[in-house]
Amino acid sequence: MIGVGRDTVTLDGLPVVDTVELSREDSVDWKIADLHDQLFILRTNYRLLHPSEHFTGSVIAKIDRDVGFKVVKKVLYTAAAAGYPEVNFLVAENTPRGAR
Repeated sequence: MIGVGRDTVTLDGLPVVDTVELSREDSVDWKIADLHDQLFILRTNYRLLHPSEHFTGSVIAKIDRDVGFKVVKKVLYTAAAAGYPEVNFLVAENTPRGAR
């Protein structure tokens, strides 16, 4: 699962990159190198461990509602570039902002 919070992008609960840093970047390359590399390794490991199974390229994205579109677009682009074109969004019930 890819988590995109106000401060950090995580993969399976482990921090990968700073969200604030991503929103400041003005690079023409939308790919987040560290996230791409980690997703690529996971995909490769899956194929090695399950050679007879088809890799679906499906990932779950949990995105904080306060994260800007630019960051979300970079994360989704990176997932697709790493071989995960199918993104499922995790949607939580609407909670008051102070209740987090």
